[in-house]
Amino acid sequence: MPFTWEASQYNARGSFNRWFFVNLSASGWPAAYPSGFSVNFEYPDVPLSFPSVSVTHLGGEVEVIAQGNHVGGPTPLTGYRQHQLTDVNIWASGQPNNPWVRDLWQLRDMVANLVQRATGFSLLNVYGSTANPTSVGLCRFGPGNSLEDVATPLEPSPNIHRQRMLVRWYYISKI
Repeated sequence: MPFTWEASQYNARGSFNRWFFVNLSASGWPAAYPSGFSVNFEYPDVPLSFPSVSVTHLGGEVEVIAQGNHVGGPTPLTGYRQHQLTDVNIWASGQPNNPWVRDLWQLRDMVANLVQRATGFSLLNVYGSTANPTSVGLCRFGPGNSLEDVATPLEPSPNIHRQRMLVRWYYISKI
């Protein structure tokens, strides 16, 4: 029998990536990008294309939420709340005659709209199947403000511009 763990980091991050990719394009592309733009996950070994979005999971921390780590259910279940922090970057080219300010803010608004309108997404079992994973739980945004704009230092190249945001979300990890 192959290894699987429903509440694993792999499942949680894969679930976020799938939700982000599917839903970012679901509301349609801005008129400036009729064929869309690229979305990169976890520092791929490919050159940046412009404009684009990159998603990197920075990790998380465990929060004990109940005495004895009891998380409910008809039979006693133990677990904890697993907080996650995800870094979302918008990239634009600063080449002459390129509307990089428009690119940064339109893509930033798409990401902000996606995160702020959602309450959560399904925790999928991507260990079982990446083509058709089954839902094994729920991930929620927050607590508190789930999206934060982060001041970004200038890139070493004057031809690259970036807008950075942090997304906070969590799920209950059952043991």
